Amino acid sequence: MFDVVKTVFSALMKAMCCAVGLILFFLTVVAGLWTLLFILYVFIPNEALDDRIAAIARNYFEPARETLGLSDRYVAEDDPSEVSLAIASNWQRCFPAAAGDEETLGPEDRARLAVQRKAKYQAESVYMYLRSYKSELIGMRRLASTFAAMLIVLGMATTIVSALNSSELGAGSGRTAIVIKVTAIMLPALGTMVTAFAALYASSDQAAAKAQLLYNLSALNSEMNEAYLAAPCPVTAATNLSDMEAKFVNWSKRLSEIVANAEYTTGQVKAAPSDGNKK
Repeated sequence: MFDVVKTVFSALMKAMCCAVGLILFFLTVVAGLWTLLFILYVFIPNEALDDRIAAIARNYFEPARETLGLSDRYVAEDDPSEVSLAIASNWQRCFPAAAGDEETLGPEDRARLAVQRKAKYQAESVYMYLRSYKSELIGMRRLASTFAAMLIVLGMATTIVSALNSSELGAGSGRTAIVIKVTAIMLPALGTMVTAFAALYASSDQAAAKAQLLYNLSALNSEMNEAYLAAPCPVTAATNLSDMEAKFVNWSKRLSEIVANAEYTTGQVKAAPSDGNKK
């Protein structure tokens, strides 16, 4: 009877030890993954994350970041392209209201209406391209951050598996050794594949070219804002708008050059010349 009780007690102790060991192993894995994801969250720019992923990451990691006293993260600012639309719209209100339908307008009213339409069209065009290329650049940065995180994890896993492959666990022809050997072959191959995809879809050269295009568009946007703020208001019948019309032609040409650089060139993007640099 005593031997039976001893055997049962010994089996229960072994089961409890195995259970405690599994729980500790699970907690260690969870803690390691949490620490790795927290490090990635700290070092990856907040704007590079997808909105839903960023919201989940803030819920899980922001309290720890605040507790550690780390610096503030990226804070979204007002979109300058939306400010440009507002400035252009305000300048359009400087024109006197035209009396009657468009078909019955006089030559001066028709000329002023054409200028108003050009101002609205160009402001909306710059706004559209700025938003589009900015979204593309953010997407490329998100991809680059994702690929970088994957390479970090793969590099860590490759180092661990390589060490295991060199140890006694990787020796012999047992099931564990075979799994370690196959994994040691697959992980570097996965790293090479991820590196190739990162170079294809989120290379630093592509991101730099897109950033240069955004810089050119922002410079054009700022120049348009300054011109609208300095333009005469109110616009009277005696106001000479030939200077603004000449600016419209120049802005339209520069916008076409910038868009052509974005859509039809694959090399180094050249900055669009400003008024002062043109001869």
